[in-house]
Amino acid sequence: MAMTEDDRLRLRQRLTEAIGEDAATTLMEAIPPVDYDQLATKDALALLGREVRSDIAELRGEMHLRFAEMETRFAAIDQRFAGVDQRFASMDQRFAEIDQWFAKIDQRFAQVDQRFAQIDQRFAEVDARFAEVDARFAAVDQRFAEAEVARAHNLKVTVATNIGTMVGLAGLVLGFG
Repeated sequence: MAMTEDDRLRLRQRLTEAIGEDAATTLMEAIPPVDYDQLATKDALALLGREVRSDIAELRGEMHLRFAEMETRFAAIDQRFAGVDQRFASMDQRFAEIDQWFAKIDQRFAQVDQRFAQIDQRFAEVDARFAEVDARFAAVDQRFAEAEVARAHNLKVTVATNIGTMVGLAGLVLGFG
């Protein structure tokens, strides 16, 4: 049967009456305030120690298994990341190739632009030559116009002269003169 605090108090009072205050205090301090069936023996502690060590060993085994599983999973994840890294490297290489193609296209466009500039220059030269030809035609037209004016004048003179000559001949033939 377990001893209550009231039981301990009564025992202390009777001990104080029987053996005195100091002796009663010493004796009560030697008696633990728990039931004796609750006290652990060395054998019980040794058994508990073995059980705890066994539980710890079992726990360690489970933890090693779990950590091994985690290591396996992490290795699989690392492999997947390595695959992803390879894919990125492949994509980087393809982008580098595309960049090279664009550089070649840009170079080709620069060559085409340069060729167009040359063609534009040739057109400017042709335009200048056409301007020269147009100026020469204008000069020829001017000379034709001047020749036409001179020819018209000469024709008038010739017609007038011929008319005068015909009138003079007609007068001679008809006897006017």
